[in-house]
Amino acid sequence: MQTDALPLRSVSQVGSIEDAVLQHGLGWRHIALEVCLEVLGKTIHHYCDLLSETVNEDGISRLYEDPRGAASLAQLQAGLMRAVKGLTTPTLERFQVAEEELRTIVSLHGDKMERVGDIVGRILIWLDNVCDPRARKTALRATALLARSHPQDVVLSCVAHTLSSDRCAIELWRALGEEPHLPREVLQQLLDKLQQRRRKEKSGNESPAAMRTIYEVLFLWGYREAILEMYPQMLILCVRQVHTSVEAVKTLFSMPGYWKEFASIQFQQGWDMISSRCYYSQGVGLIARAMIKFENPQLPAIFREAITIVQSEKEEEQRNIAMTFCTEVQSLRAQLPAIMDMFCDRDGRRVMGAMHQAGDIIYLLDGEGLGSISQDIAVSLRPFIDDERGSVRSAAILLLGNVVSSVKDPDKPIVQQEMIHCLLPLLLHLEDRDESVTLRCKLTLFRCAVFLRWAHLKTLFRSMAWDGSTQLMKCAWKCLMQNNKSHIPKFLFQALEYLESSQTTIRHSAALFIGNTIHHYCDFLSETVTEDGISRLYEAFQEVPLTCDRTTGHILNRYYKWLQKLRNLVSGSAFD
Repeated sequence: MQTDALPLRSVSQVGSIEDAVLQHGLGWRHIALEVCLEVLGKTIHHYCDLLSETVNEDGISRLYEDPRGAASLAQLQAGLMRAVKGLTTPTLERFQVAEEELRTIVSLHGDKMERVGDIVGRILIWLDNVCDPRARKTALRATALLARSHPQDVVLSCVAHTLSSDRCAIELWRALGEEPHLPREVLQQLLDKLQQRRRKEKSGNESPAAMRTIYEVLFLWGYREAILEMYPQMLILCVRQVHTSVEAVKTLFSMPGYWKEFASIQFQQGWDMISSRCYYSQGVGLIARAMIKFENPQLPAIFREAITIVQSEKEEEQRNIAMTFCTEVQSLRAQLPAIMDMFCDRDGRRVMGAMHQAGDIIYLLDGEGLGSISQDIAVSLRPFIDDERGSVRSAAILLLGNVVSSVKDPDKPIVQQEMIHCLLPLLLHLEDRDESVTLRCKLTLFRCAVFLRWAHLKTLFRSMAWDGSTQLMKCAWKCLMQNNKSHIPKFLFQALEYLESSQTTIRHSAALFIGNTIHHYCDFLSETVTEDGISRLYEAFQEVPLTCDRTTGHILNRYYKWLQKLRNLVSGSAFD
């Protein structure tokens, strides 16, 4: 064999080969083959390292495109799994190539992939056998990116996997929670899975596993907003599954703002009660009462959720649990008559306290309505709109607005007449000297307008929001007249009572209201006002200058000629 048969060997290596030939009788061809294989291996290793330093994102993406520019789904899936497995390579350069390859496939082609659930399942199985935190983080990030285009497939696959293997559960749910819009999807799928498991089989480990997954998710910050949004469904479902995880229910009450409820349940041994089969129902009732007592903002939604369960759930046990919540909330309505009796107390603070308490109950009953008692509340509040105490006026007007907003369609005819009777007082108190009363008058008057389905609500709202008091009074007067023409005589004679108000601004507003109404609706009033009504108007016009301030009398005098015209029209009508 010629001496150039070993061009890649060093002199020392050639010497060792010659020694091997002499000692072992090896042939030159055999030795040359050994040398070539060794050199080939080192060369491939060298060029792999070189490739890892030079391939960029565009180069990688071209690896998964056919000559026509369309990526093959089989190629994409195979390349994705090859990249995932390549994350465990021992060298940094190779890891970076695998990481870039994985990210490129998912970001550029993830939305075109099919059978994503199977792909995610394979990634999760691979994760169960990988300890390298760098590789795990990259794979989980890719899973989260896939979820952007295939949220349901990814979440369902993750739920199914973590029900049987919880090694990577926390890392997985944290990665998904960092993606916008995914936390709600995750929670919904977990709750659905929990309900399905419960219906299909009441024994086994699947339901506790689902409950445990929900419990773990409750501690992840990325899910906080979604948890608050879905709080009613989660609380009801967790209470229904509480025999598997009391801790999940406790965690829901550990969220910011709910510590009073938590403490109340804790001090009354509520957690022990709901853990016990014998005292379970009492424990559920205790939870409901704690939420009512401390005015939990989630209670109205929880009540609606419980109503839905009672109406639709087939399992008696679950219906009974929801019914416990409903019963506790429904008992609130029975408390209202006693609270209304406290409105007549001489102590203003107790009156305000009773009104606030009634308002809380109305809020908690949101979605259920008050029934016929709404009319009783409105009637009892009417005198307090003109109370001398500003704080009481303010509380009464606010409560009246809450009553109006809570009335449901079947009860509207009962309340409508009383609301109409309150319109004129609310309009005049837009000029109240107490700013809190003025503000609440705007809110309640607008609520009444919505309730009565006035026309031109946008115009009224804009005036309330941006106009000064004079322009607002003109706009409110115009809306009141146009939307309640048949009640104009009632408003006119109601306004006479306010000419004796202790507030100067309200006296002036009442005088303007009377004058403008007679001026602009003289012909209409002539058809409805009686001789006795005309006498009352004349009496007011003559006595006010003597008993009230000069400005009120001056305002009425400006419209005296219109009163005379009205009298003549009424007299003429009577004569005819």
